Amino acid sequence: MKIFLIKNTDVQGYCWGQFVDAVVVAVDEEAARKMHPGGDDGNVPEGKEFSDSWASSPERVCVRYLGEAAESIVDPWVVTAYLVGEAD
Repeated sequence: MKIFLIKNTDVQGYCWGQFVDAVVVAVDEEAARKMHPGGDDGNVPEGKEFSDSWASSPERVCVRYLGEAAESIVDPWVVTAYLVGEAD
């Protein structure tokens, strides 16, 4: 498994309620591109569309390889994600 930074290229600056970027673990770049930062496993959350609070399509996701994950990590997952939102 590999570690990637995925970035929403639809967002210029900060846009309330939108994920800007995330660090994910995926098998390859293409799998990382299709991940949604709103789900722990990278799948689009149930009842949502890929574009809900994320990029309009996988083609609008910039992917940057960061390194190899530990051998013990065998499943894809979202390590951390940045969602722009209002402070309480």
